[in-house]
Amino acid sequence: MEILKWIYIIPLAFAFLLLIMGFRKKRISNLNKKVYRRRQSLKDYIIELVDKLRYISPKRGSKVYGFYENFLKHTCYSVEKFFKIKYILATLILIIILLAKATNISIYTKEIYNKFDYYTDLLYQFKGQVDDKNLALRQEINYLNVALREISKNEINQAAKDEIQGKIKNFIHEADEKLSLPKDTIANKVYYRLFDYYKYRQLNISLYLLAALIVFFIPEIWVLIYNFFSAVDAKRELRFLKKLIIVNGSIKPVDFMELLSLLIDKSKHYKKTLKEIEDLNKKNTIDNRAIYSTYIRNAKDLNIKLFFEKLDQANNYDFDQAILNIENEFKLEKREQIRQIRKQIGVINIFGIVGYMVLIVILIMYLLTPWLQSYSMNQII
Repeated sequence: MEILKWIYIIPLAFAFLLLIMGFRKKRISNLNKKVYRRRQSLKDYIIELVDKLRYISPKRGSKVYGFYENFLKHTCYSVEKFFKIKYILATLILIIILLAKATNISIYTKEIYNKFDYYTDLLYQFKGQVDDKNLALRQEINYLNVALREISKNEINQAAKDEIQGKIKNFIHEADEKLSLPKDTIANKVYYRLFDYYKYRQLNISLYLLAALIVFFIPEIWVLIYNFFSAVDAKRELRFLKKLIIVNGSIKPVDFMELLSLLIDKSKHYKKTLKEIEDLNKKNTIDNRAIYSTYIRNAKDLNIKLFFEKLDQANNYDFDQAILNIENEFKLEKREQIRQIRKQIGVINIFGIVGYMVLIVILIMYLLTPWLQSYSMNQII
């Protein structure tokens, strides 16, 4: 019965726990919102920073922009996006190099300050037994700290080793304490600790920039390799697109925009260019006849120039005439292929005849040589 007197404490405690949990949940929720906002603000800042890279990429209409636009024609990247990737890669490699350098500094610094058996010249190596290695290490580190204050990086790089060790000996002499190791041994070990301390903190900025520059141009190498392997595939695709124009253009009535949409859907290497042509046609802000002039002028391959010429004809002049021109182009290509095949056959025949004659001469000489050697010219005379 005494317990029942305090039964009201249970609902009070339960209510108190619920209050605390609700307050804690609200606090965690607010904290998560703040973290989310920070993440969002950081993400927005990074996106804004990356977007600003377009200001240091080639300007549209310049020769460099035209070169890269033609260079990237078989890829899915625009010139602006391509240069963003280049700058991001160069920045990342610099960050990675600096992080690796900071890690190495941290590792070697711990070794300099914590390793007792540090490098020592053979002349100064202590052959005896050290009673207290911890005390000896503390003494070396104390003198190292004094040397760091008194001896600069330029001085240790320019002055002779014996001169630096002499200064360290003076620091030891001024301290006037009982040493666990000989003075010369301590001076030699402190010298190497000091030398390594400055060496591992030296930044080779020119080497880092060279590495970033190499990485900056790696995407060009990748695109060159990609273009090399995709050139044949792009040529096949161009023929396929021309055939699509013939097949779909022969079914009346013909809608050029529907045909262009089909070409974009079936294309891989020319999708980006065809999409730009479609967007320019939809905007209707410039004359349709002027759309193709830039692509025709910038195209380096004659077949691509002719393809844009046919699109221009189909879009702005006579679709049937464009189809007829493509068919005639295929006929000319076929005739050219036949001529090339005949020429190759002729070359093969010539090499075959010449090779056959060379083999006959070699065989005759091989058969005559033993017979000629069996006779002596002196006997004939």
